[in-house]
Amino acid sequence: MTQNTASTFLICPFTGRSLRYLTEAELVVVNKKINNNELFFYPGVQVQQPLKSALVTEHQTYIYPVQDNILYLKKETAIVTKNRTENYLKRVSEALIVSFEKEYGFNSEKEVEELQTSNCLPSLDSETIAQFKKQITKSGSVFLSVASNNVDDVHNMVFNTNYDEYYHADFDLERLKAVKEDLKQGTKVVLCEPVALPFAEDAVDFMISFDLINEYEKDTQNQSAAEIKRVVSPKGSSVVLFNESLPLHAERMLKKEEMIAKAKILVKPWKKASSAQIHFHPVSSPANSDVSNTIVGKTSLKRQLF
Repeated sequence: MTQNTASTFLICPFTGRSLRYLTEAELVVVNKKINNNELFFYPGVQVQQPLKSALVTEHQTYIYPVQDNILYLKKETAIVTKNRTENYLKRVSEALIVSFEKEYGFNSEKEVEELQTSNCLPSLDSETIAQFKKQITKSGSVFLSVASNNVDDVHNMVFNTNYDEYYHADFDLERLKAVKEDLKQGTKVVLCEPVALPFAEDAVDFMISFDLINEYEKDTQNQSAAEIKRVVSPKGSSVVLFNESLPLHAERMLKKEEMIAKAKILVKPWKKASSAQIHFHPVSSPANSDVSNTIVGKTSLKRQLF
């Protein structure tokens, strides 16, 4: 990767500004600050281990670690000075430190735990894959796949396409680790949040999300859908899976927005603006899973249950 590889498409979840890789000289300076106990993760946990690679905003206000080829672009994984932590006037509890370390393992050697697959979706059938492939243009700037337990599904979607950049994002670290080694060569792997996708506006030409959007609370569904519309190019498209047994609030919200937009065009036709289409696709809930428990687990963006 060159120093500017990430600057075109990736943005800081806090500022919305573009990101770049730290230079070797800058890494030396940052690691000296870590050694002097001057840097913290956003929740207030002190950074203890030196960085090998990281993304950074223009003025190095926010630093995002890159570890094992995973770009950690969640707000809580941002590295900042003490006065920019979430509650810098409050003491960080030992429970929070333990929980953060258990989740990310930044400050210690952490063995990869076996992925729990009780809530995994089965692989998509060939008919569904063919239906999705119709939504994909053969080439473009960015191809983004999101949150898949079945890497074969991702390969089927990527097959016979020619994009400048391929990204695979997830909101769950262990699920991301489970598939990252088997993705298309050159795919950039991103840990992020569904309500703060770290991609520039209109950057993505095609996106497919295997994350069942309606297993989140209503507000999160709506925010996630709004983020998808923000990052997908007006000329692009996206496919989002949802649990057919649960209400789909996000689709209702988008239809309401479309009606308002059409009404505005009638009043001011010269201000007509296009936007990306989200194609929602129903799937059955995972076999033998407790749907109510799944909803509870996924309402917390920091601790999803898989």
